Amino acid sequence: MKQLITAFVILLGGIVLPLRIYACPFSETLSATSESDKPIASPYYLQHQYLSVLAPEIELRDSAWLADPFLLNTVVAESTGFRSPFETDEIEVTVISDEGVRVYIWRFPEPQYCREALYLMFVPDEGHYTAYAISIGQLVDWEISKSTQSYRSTYGRVKRPDNANECYSLLKDRGALTGKISPGEFVQEGYVAPPGNYDFKH
Repeated sequence: MKQLITAFVILLGGIVLPLRIYACPFSETLSATSESDKPIASPYYLQHQYLSVLAPEIELRDSAWLADPFLLNTVVAESTGFRSPFETDEIEVTVISDEGVRVYIWRFPEPQYCREALYLMFVPDEGHYTAYAISIGQLVDWEISKSTQSYRSTYGRVKRPDNANECYSLLKDRGALTGKISPGEFVQEGYVAPPGNYDFKH
């Protein structure tokens, strides 16, 4: 079972931010003394069972966590016992302000396995954030999903966005800003999904 802990990160300017996070499944058994000895998480774990689970713990006033991926992708990840499969400079962050709402969109390197995400969009939700993913689907080529610690909800097929602005438009049109995603096509005829890698380790 994952262990809820609190991490403190010192940001530029000396500001100390607390964040409740879930330790990785193997954190209690890790005896590593250097960062290089820590296991590399799979992209699926990082995106759906780490970042998406952390999003509701981040308050709007602490949006610095989402503006710079170094904090969550490297500092907090390694403090909980694993390394990200991505270098920080491989993750592109786009900030979009629209109708008084500011969202943070993370674009990852091209996914290879089923349900790995190309985009995560962090949307304000009752003072915190919710993360919506656009990933390679199991029954459709690209799908929208939202993950919690215990389950993953899918909302059907979506067009593959060419960039962060298109990602925002597609998710906004489907209702992401309201928290009520309209369903899309759930089965794509003739589609064959790539294999999945849902384990913790890369």
